[in-house]
Amino acid sequence: MSYRFVKGEFRLTYQGKMLVRSQPDGDSMWFKPDKPKYLEGIDGRSAEYNGGGLTQLRFEAIDALEIHYRYANCHQEFGLAKAARKFLLDSVGFTAYDFPTSSGLQVGNEVPDHIAGWIATRAIDPYGRPVAFVFSGECPFADGAVEYLKTSHVKKSFNAKLATEGHAYPAYYASLPWELREYIDNCVQVARSGVAGLWGFDTSGDWNAFAGMTELRESVVWPKLFRRLAEFYNTGGKKLSDFDAWLQADEKERDDKIWLRKEDYMVNLHDVIEVKNQKIRMTYEPEGLIVMPT
Repeated sequence: MSYRFVKGEFRLTYQGKMLVRSQPDGDSMWFKPDKPKYLEGIDGRSAEYNGGGLTQLRFEAIDALEIHYRYANCHQEFGLAKAARKFLLDSVGFTAYDFPTSSGLQVGNEVPDHIAGWIATRAIDPYGRPVAFVFSGECPFADGAVEYLKTSHVKKSFNAKLATEGHAYPAYYASLPWELREYIDNCVQVARSGVAGLWGFDTSGDWNAFAGMTELRESVVWPKLFRRLAEFYNTGGKKLSDFDAWLQADEKERDDKIWLRKEDYMVNLHDVIEVKNQKIRMTYEPEGLIVMPT
């Protein structure tokens, strides 16, 4: 399928009335398109921008451990999450940066202050973030061109590099073309086989006794499961035995529709997890799942 190729630059801060610092993580960062018009009207949505004219990217096909989620002090295993962030910033080409705030989330001054790059996107999410494969260097097409994205292109993306080095889980949505999904499959298999990065610590398929946010903050599980559990506990959930019913109570916002690739049929998120004796595990590997639109 075709993607729109958009040239621009990556930045970690911008100067307004004061220095505004971003909070990058292993699968998102700021991007300033050279021509914002090329991020308008993509699948019915347009990118949203901050005061510096920068939009937050959401990386296609991967999901790094959460370094900061919507709730206060809500994150996964911090060491692995920070390692993914460092790998991304180093790979993009930032040679100096720090995180001087007490939270360790907001970046300090970056060197250089911007780096040229480009993205390939075919969707904007409901929060105004381009869902994209992300690249540095020269774009192979004219700015704004809509062209077929090949696996030979994706091979050079930061998405593929993060997956190959074990810094991110696969996260497949229905809009991702099958050949690109299979290529990321191969990247994930390289990392799994070498027990690289998070794969040496992943417990998605093991029994996890998550009694609340304290245990979740040390978790190394598929981030979508983490996010649902974080929402469960932060909205009053007490026992894991109630989690299944909590998911099913809201199919649109909680109990995602899931296509099982191997079995070739549709289920919901609650069907790919198991809860027993106040412990939880996934019964399918993340790369076997495709999240469908609701």
